[in-house]
Amino acid sequence: YHGIYQFFKNVYLSLGDPSSSWSGLFFTAKIVLLIVAFIFVSGIIYNIVKIRKIGERKLKDKLRLVVESAPEARLSRWAKVKKYLESDNPSDWKMAILGADNLFDEIFKKIGYGGNSLGERILKIPMYKFESIGDVFKAHLVRNKIVKQGDKFELTKEEAERVVGLYEKGLKELDYI
Repeated sequence: YHGIYQFFKNVYLSLGDPSSSWSGLFFTAKIVLLIVAFIFVSGIIYNIVKIRKIGERKLKDKLRLVVESAPEARLSRWAKVKKYLESDNPSDWKMAILGADNLFDEIFKKIGYGGNSLGERILKIPMYKFESIGDVFKAHLVRNKIVKQGDKFELTKEEAERVVGLYEKGLKELDYI
């Protein structure tokens, strides 16, 4: 072992010695290896960008199929949500929020996001794919309070309009409405 240690020690010391015949060769090898490493890192970055674009294109294609299917039924469902919101009955405002939430749940299921609930699906969606996802999640949290607390949950018309507005913002981004 001592002999192996001495060999590597001498090689290491000769690399740092400018008078060594090997120092120029090893310096050139280092430069070449740095260039090769740069090329490989650039290739990895390029492929990551391409894979993301392919994923975005697939998502947009699936979304386009969802949006283009049955436009009358789609708009009718959203009109029903808005009609609930126009009511003076707090129960109807809650129905508007539940209806908008169900609409998003169906959209994300059809696009292909897995999970047992809309909340789980939302957490799987990257922000760069859907900018309004944070707003939809905030609205979904209000929906969860409605479901868990039922009649005990007090909702003002202004709050209901704000929450439905968050859903509406998301639906407009998806070109659903």
